[in-house]
Formats: sequence, C-alpha cells, structure tokens
Amino acid sequence: MGDKLLLKSKDRNVLIFSEITKDYDWFLRLLIENEKITDSLINSLTPEQQNFIKYMVPILLKEATSEWKESSRPPIDLGEDRSQWGNCSLCNKPNRYLHFIDNRKSGKTINVGSECVKEYAFNETDIVYQRKEARKIRRLSILNDKIPGVKNIVENWKDRLDKFEILIPTPLSKNYEQLGEKLQKIYDDFLSGKGSESTIYQIHKLIQQGEDEIKEFEDYVKKERDNEFIVTRNMVNWLKTQNNSKASKALEWVREEGRVSYRAAHRIAEKGFMETVKTKMNAYLNNIGVFIEGILPIEESYIIKIIPLEQCFMQMKHEDLVLHFGWIMFNEEVLTPLSVKNVLKHCKIVDEKSIDVLLKAIAGNLKSSPIKVKGYVYDYNEVVIHDLSKNLFLLLNLKEFVAKYKLLAFEQNATLISDLQSSKGKYVNIGEYIRLRERAGYINL
Repeated sequence: MGDKLLLKSKDRNVLIFSEITKDYDWFLRLLIENEKITDSLINSLTPEQQNFIKYMVPILLKEATSEWKESSRPPIDLGEDRSQWGNCSLCNKPNRYLHFIDNRKSGKTINVGSECVKEYAFNETDIVYQRKEARKIRRLSILNDKIPGVKNIVENWKDRLDKFEILIPTPLSKNYEQLGEKLQKIYDDFLSGKGSESTIYQIHKLIQQGEDEIKEFEDYVKKERDNEFIVTRNMVNWLKTQNNSKASKALEWVREEGRVSYRAAHRIAEKGFMETVKTKMNAYLNNIGVFIEGILPIEESYIIKIIPLEQCFMQMKHEDLVLHFGWIMFNEEVLTPLSVKNVLKHCKIVDEKSIDVLLKAIAGNLKSSPIKVKGYVYDYNEVVIHDLSKNLFLLLNLKEFVAKYKLLAFEQNATLISDLQSSKGKYVNIGEYIRLRERAGYINL
C-alpha cells in the first residue's frame, strides 16, 4: 500500500503562497522542502509538530484561503489551442481561462484555474476581521501546544452527552453543562487576547473535571441501560423530530426524570418504546383475551386481536392504549378499567377481511334479535340492516356501523341493539338492491 498523502498539492501551495504560514517557520520550511506531505513524513516529526499538523493545519488552511481575494484584473482566455494554456499556480493543471487573485496582506498576485477559483471561493473578507482571526489562530496554537485538540474538545463538549445510548438526565448532567459554559467563556477570552499562563491551567483543569463527569455518566449507563423505562437516545431523537408541544413537554419531563413516566409515555410513539409497551401490555391483556399482534410505527398504532375473532385485526393508537390502560404498567391509579369492551372502544378496523369477519360475528350474535345484518358491499361502504319488527331493509354507512356497533360481535348488548333499531338511513327494496350491487361484490350474511 502506498504512502498516504495527507495534504493535497493545491492546499500545500495555498499555504506556501500565504502570509499566515510565515508565522510558523518550521512548518513553512517543511512545505517548501517537501513536494508531498505524506503519512511517513508526518510520522518522522516530533510529537509537538504532529500535534500541530493534526489540529492546526485545517485552521491555517482556512485562514490562508481567506487572505486571497479576486483580483480587479479580468480573467484571460488563452484560446482553444491547449499548447497555449497556462498552468494554475495552485494545482498546476493547464487552463484555458486564467483568473487572478490578490493577497490582501502582501499584495502579491497569482493566477488560478477555473476549478480552483471555485473550490477556494476567493471572496471579499473584512481585513479587520481577518487580522483578528489571525491573532486568534496564534493564540490557539499556543493553547493547542499545551492541550492537544483543545478546539475540538471545547466545540464538542455538549455533543458528548448525545453520544451515550441512553439519556443522561438533567440532575446528573447539570454540573457537566455548567463546566462547559465556563470553559467556553475562558477559551473565547483567551483566544481574544485575554488571560495568561494561568488561564491555560484553568482550561486544563475544567477539561479534567469534565472527564471525571463523563466517567460518572459511563457508570450510570452501565447500571441503567437495561431498565425497561430508561430513556434511550432513539426516544430523544424521535421526540426532537416531532416538532409539537406535546413532544416538547415529554422531552422536558424525561430529561428531568431520566425515565419514561406514565404522564410522558403516551406521547412517545418511538418504535423501540412501542415494542416495550407491546411486551409489557400483553402480559395484562392476555388475561382478558386480547393480544397485541404487532406495531405500526408510522401510524403510531398497534395491531390488536381479540379472541375468539382471531382473524379480525384491529388498530389502536399508541396514545389511546397507553393513556387509557398504561396505568397498569406504571402501577398508577386506574383511569380506564381493562376490559374487552373498553379496549374495543378505542380500536378501529380498517381492512376488508377484518370487517368481513366482524360483520359475520355480529350477524351470528343477532340471530335471535329483532334486527339482523343482511349483507354489505365494501367498495360502496354500504351495509343493509333488516328490521324484522317492520320488515324493512335499511341502508347504512358501513364504516360508521362497524365503528359504532363492533361490540355486538362479542355480546348481545341491549342498549346497542335498541340504538341500531332506531337508526336513520335509506330504506331499500332488498331484491332490487342485491341485483344492483351483485357485480360490485355484495356479500350476503
């Protein structure tokens, strides 16, 4: 395997031509004396120089680029004859069009090709700001010699909390966050020219204190990661993407508590947590002949089966399941008693096969009642009811009928039967209706 190139040729040339690099004699000599800056070359340097290359060169390159601006001299078109094209001062590739850039500090002008002028985006930059940034880089270099990678440490301070697989609760993370705020201020002040050698010691001490806090977080994660109601990183990310007040409030609660509580649980329909709810709730639902078959994360719903109608699949929203029946998982006071009847109230049936199974069960339960379910047409969303007391056939909305009277598939509820008898709809001649709907898939019950 070849020696890895750590600095592109064009980047090396930008640094050589720029004034900022002159502040670092040994580095400028390294660039001038070595056409290729490779892995093996860097490994031959002292630890301090390697530290400089790793952390300071990207910053120097950015500052070096900002030294240059587009020249008032217009670009030159050297024509179609490639032999007459000029080489770019940065990448050394031949170019038909040569652009010119001026160094703001030295006044030096060099030519660059079409691609390099785009890549480096040589735009106007305030000279006062540029000088201020150069001073900051010099101060950062001093600081980085003492604390390698200090810029990354400061900038990624808060992000380290987000790297843990579970949420570090606010009461535990508060001191770490305050250390970060203090570190940021002292760091910014130092780069701006304030502070002295003692400031470097303060920065080092704050970073060490932060590392001690991180160790505490690691111990917390090891201890709590298997807790069923611990707040996972996936839950936090899900809540952040919801963009609504309910999710924001839930995030506030779980940050404070470090656990998913009953008050927050119905607001968290993240896939992993829904799987936990499915497992926990099935332990209780099975006792009443109800079973959560699966989850639908996009719909934020569960697939529900109720014995004996095992081929009838219903859906219940996560919010409804946890809000009404989740009390049992959290040992809270009863909100809605756990029963088939109450579960059904919050379920909906959406697919044709499940509706067919349910309607047949309702028809079977109504055999001895004065009202029957005669048949239905799914595509037309119609169901026909036969009122024996009047010997009339009533046409109703199928989906509304299923939503309102689904409990009749499990019991002969006198209140629902009486309500069904008083339903208002369109009366039809059953013979004509069947002939009209036969080709549309009329199902006789």
